[in-house]
Amino acid sequence: MKRVLIVGCPGAGKSTFARKLQKRTGLPLHYLDRLWWKPDRTVVSREEFDEALALLLEEGRWIIDGNFLRTMEPRIRACDTVIFLDYPQELCLNSAEARIGTARPDLPWVETEMDPEFRDWILNFEREQKPEILRLLQNYSEGREIHIFRSREEGNSWLKEETMFTVRKTTKEDLPVVLEMYRTAREFMKANGNPSQWGDGRPSDAAIIKDIETGTSYSVVSVDSEGRETIEAEFSLWTGEDPDPNYARIDGAWLAPGPYGVIHKVATGGRRNGAAKFAMEWCETQIDNLRIDTHADNIPMQKLIEKMGYTYCGIVTVDDGTLRYAYQKLLRK
Repeated sequence: MKRVLIVGCPGAGKSTFARKLQKRTGLPLHYLDRLWWKPDRTVVSREEFDEALALLLEEGRWIIDGNFLRTMEPRIRACDTVIFLDYPQELCLNSAEARIGTARPDLPWVETEMDPEFRDWILNFEREQKPEILRLLQNYSEGREIHIFRSREEGNSWLKEETMFTVRKTTKEDLPVVLEMYRTAREFMKANGNPSQWGDGRPSDAAIIKDIETGTSYSVVSVDSEGRETIEAEFSLWTGEDPDPNYARIDGAWLAPGPYGVIHKVATGGRRNGAAKFAMEWCETQIDNLRIDTHADNIPMQKLIEKMGYTYCGIVTVDDGTLRYAYQKLLRK
């Protein structure tokens, strides 16, 4: 879940839901009303709106809150997840009336009364907007997660129970948890036919600390409904023209030269599935030329790398003199 679209009748609570989801995922949140409306209650031109929206859709990670049926199809094509708050009309009307006089982050002014045209939009949503939304969701259901919630209880339950990851930089305060995670990863490797890759205590504590100090170490964390974090995976992302000198020589050929990013030291705690995949997906939002290597005996990582669409490029030699399978992925060819 990297590009999320939230739609529904006005008054359903899309913006509130979006803020809760943003808190759980760390995804940037954008309100379409903020793109369309000016503080003086005038609007931008369609051309300005469409241009701003097109730039937003090119970004790799976002939550977009709003209907704007005219532009819904390109937004659905660009997203990987749609959440449709299909709540009862009476609830939406009552909620819209209750928020009058309240400052809202999704609107650049404070409503002082229920606008008759806005009220009619809520009353006509079921007939005029909902059928087209459902048609679009059906047409673009393949390859996307579609969630339709018909009550606030359903939506809040999903927010509470769904496993959601976000990425942040690792801090020195995380070090005890991180070191234990790497210890657990070494034991897993040994137990699954890969005793030598990290068997000698690699990566060293010093190398892990160095990445934290240089800001290249990252944690995949799960966030519960109360905002409490649990570290689920660790990895490093180095970027630059030639961030890993070991990659300067390869028995084979890279797909393209730098600048590139290299993913190193991927480890998980084994508590939740999908954390390593999420880490690699997140890296794709940071740079469009990525490299990674792994040991010949690390079959699980090889399978994940290949599943993520990387191309095998050859053999590289790492610091300790051992060989690694090397891969590359170009997101823009």
